[in-house]
Amino acid sequence: MRKSWRFIALLSAVLLILVACGGGDGLRGTWDASQEGGGANITFSSGGRFTASNWGRSLPSQGTYSVAGNNIEFIGSDGHVVVHSFERTENTITVGRIRLYRQ
Repeated sequence: MRKSWRFIALLSAVLLILVACGGGDGLRGTWDASQEGGGANITFSSGGRFTASNWGRSLPSQGTYSVAGNNIEFIGSDGHVVVHSFERTENTITVGRIRLYRQ
């Protein structure tokens, strides 16, 4: 019985670390709209942060994000909030109607 409590405590600690580091959603890294690079792109970082380029007014250039079901919410550093539909496969994400590829 004592060993099972240690295992549960260790597992809980590992899960807390993953959530605190922002590794739980699997988005960390750069995603680009063209497989060769150079299109609209988003870089997801630890702590739920993102930077985006070549999106025009449809997405803030930097801020925080969160995923809830089939939606992704972007909150710009200026407080501007944008919500898009969201789909994900292993190597692609679709934000609104734009498909992005893992770089």
